[in-house]
Amino acid sequence: MKKLNVSYVEKEENAFALSTGDLMAGLLFIFILLLMGTLLQIQEKSDNHQEIINSYRKIKTQLYIDLQEEFKDDLKVWSATIDTTLCIRFQEPSMLFDNKGDSSGSTATATVFGLISLSFLLSPTIVPALPTPATT
Repeated sequence: MKKLNVSYVEKEENAFALSTGDLMAGLLFIFILLLMGTLLQIQEKSDNHQEIINSYRKIKTQLYIDLQEEFKDDLKVWSATIDTTLCIRFQEPSMLFDNKGDSSGSTATATVFGLISLSFLLSPTIVPALPTPATT
C-alpha cells in the first residue's frame, strides 16, 4: 500500500469576518430597539383612542338620561319616544302632517307639530345651551 502524501494548505482567514458578524448583530439590535419604540407609540395611541371612546359612551348615556328626565312629561303629550341614538321619534304621523285631501296630494306641516318644535327649541334647558353668535 502506498501512502498518499496529503499536504494541508492553510487557508487565510478573512480578517473582517468576525467584525462583520458583530456589525450585523449590532444592526439587528438597533432594529429591535426601533421596533419596540414604534410598538410602544402605537400602544399609547390605542389607549388614548380607547379613552376617547369610553368618554363618548359615558356622555351619550348621560345625555340620554338627561333628555328622558327633561322631556318625560312632554313625550307623553307629544306621543313620542327618545331612542338610544338620541332621536326623537313621533308615533302618530297624523300629528306631524295635515293631509288636506286636495287633488295635488301635498301635505303641509301640522300646526301641532310646529308648536311642539317651538316648545322643544325654546325649552329652558335648550336655549342656554345654544351658542351665541359672535359679534364683530
